[in-house]
Amino acid sequence: MISRLCIPSQFIEAIKDKDYPEIIRLTQQELQEVENLPWSGKGVDKAKRESITDYIGFLGGFLLFMKGAGIKPTSISNSDFQGLLRPVCERLVQKGQFKPEVMNFFK
Repeated sequence: MISRLCIPSQFIEAIKDKDYPEIIRLTQQELQEVENLPWSGKGVDKAKRESITDYIGFLGGFLLFMKGAGIKPTSISNSDFQGLLRPVCERLVQKGQFKPEVMNFFK
């Protein structure tokens, strides 16, 4: 797992300079690994369960946006969308791996 603490900014920091196919692969892998965590049992406290649930929502929304690049995910807060997804998209546009129009989401 990239972010063992289920923190979106840690995940984005680790993948932000990768190429598009690698970002998709790493996000899918991270999502699968997080979904396989033992987080629903009685031994897991409420805060940890919420953290994992939120992280799963973030990763799913991020993956949806990366694959669709035209659908703003509802599972990602506006501040996370602007602050975390923008740098990834900017780099992909610079590399020619995303259309420049995607930046209209960040104005």
